Amino acid sequence: MPNGDSTDRQTVRGVLLERNGDGIVMGLPGTDYRFHLKVRESVEQALGSPLRGHIEAQARRLDRAVAGGRYIEPVYGRPRRLQGPIVATDETENCVTVRCACPVRCRLGSGQKTTDFHVGDFVTFDIEPDALFVPAS
Repeated sequence: MPNGDSTDRQTVRGVLLERNGDGIVMGLPGTDYRFHLKVRESVEQALGSPLRGHIEAQARRLDRAVAGGRYIEPVYGRPRRLQGPIVATDETENCVTVRCACPVRCRLGSGQKTTDFHVGDFVTFDIEPDALFVPAS
């Protein structure tokens, strides 16, 4: 069972802006963010409709940060770099959820383990291509 805050803190709420091949473009209300994300199954909502679910990504290497804010780079396009506090951990899946511009669930790689980090740690890292949007069930 995941540690940390409630599952709601791990849910992203966005708006469907486009469909493009095997992915979507999701906007975050109240921001300029436009994320290009892959999907496993077609997202059938109408353009402009609200989206609710999770963003999943593969982290390259997490490092603790001592300064800076919460963000996802770039603002437009495929997410590449994230920074923010860890809001949940899942030792079984070796994942952390980081609250950047929105929550992103990241599988750890490069020999790192969830037990190396704690809820509240402020981290910065790159992610592999093909971040995935998973609609809430």
